[in-house]
Amino acid sequence: QNFDPKKRHHAIWELGQRGDSRAVQPLVNLLIDSDSKQQSLILATLSEIGTKTLKPMNRALAMSIQNDNAEVRKNAIRDLTRIYELVIQTTSLLQQAEYDPDPEVEKTAKWALEQLNRIRPR
Repeated sequence: QNFDPKKRHHAIWELGQRGDSRAVQPLVNLLIDSDSKQQSLILATLSEIGTKTLKPMNRALAMSIQNDNAEVRKNAIRDLTRIYELVIQTTSLLQQAEYDPDPEVEKTAKWALEQLNRIRPR
């Protein structure tokens, strides 16, 4: 653990660029001992890692849902449902943030929910 803010900032940024999912738990742990700027960077880094992890996973699930083997398709649907459950939990947090005392947080939460509603399949 390095407490030099510049070195810590660079290390956090570097982890995001690598997109290594093994960095997720150490970054989450680091949130506790970080200032608000570092927390924002950590969250952006976690988002970057998540995106880099989810893209290939999404491709794998899409291919698996079209697989000739019914067992593979069934498992892909089950696994996709597990991921969707995480989105539902996040949506619940966003709905609470719609009533945040800070108007910018409230506005951002409403925007995020609109984005999620826009992409939700009918």
